[in-house]
Amino acid sequence: MNDSHQEVPHLRNNPYKVAIASMVGTAIEFYDYYIYAAAAVLVFNTQFFDKSDEHVAVLLSLSTLALAFLARPIGSALFGHFGDRIGRKKTLVASLLLMGLSTVAIGLLPNYQSIGLWAPLLLCIFRIGQGLGLGGEWGGAALVATENARMEKRAWFGTFRNWAHRWGCCWPTAPSLPSVPRSAPKHWWNGPGEFLSLLPS
Repeated sequence: MNDSHQEVPHLRNNPYKVAIASMVGTAIEFYDYYIYAAAAVLVFNTQFFDKSDEHVAVLLSLSTLALAFLARPIGSALFGHFGDRIGRKKTLVASLLLMGLSTVAIGLLPNYQSIGLWAPLLLCIFRIGQGLGLGGEWGGAALVATENARMEKRAWFGTFRNWAHRWGCCWPTAPSLPSVPRSAPKHWWNGPGEFLSLLPS
């Protein structure tokens, strides 16, 4: 009796709709996350850092890529904490917005020639925002998908998020990189990047 009563609140949402929504959100998050990796190699080193030494600029650009990996566990703990207090859905939406707004901010960021050292500094801050957002979304999407499924199906619905992760990783690299010259302007990635980053909001 007690087990059946405990299951009722978890099934108030359609588990398939919730799983698909978590897949879409995860795919968009990882698209934003990994398109930065492509831009860090091809574009950011020439736009946001001093170009007097090309090799140093590349290393500095790649170092900003690592910031998000350091921020992810912090974002997971932070959004997990508030998810227990104010609800999974609210914190999941907040993590999606943080990723989207951080990506938009990077796309609108002036280059090194315009604002000097503020360019790499702000780039680092926005990259950390991407890492915090992805860390919160990665755990939140799994929890929302599994908590809205029946007990015997929770492992199955929890796998949907992992499929979306692969899609999000492939989109930024597969179709676009062979056709992008190294001399391309920094905004070559903003079209699909900015559009997808705005979808969560």
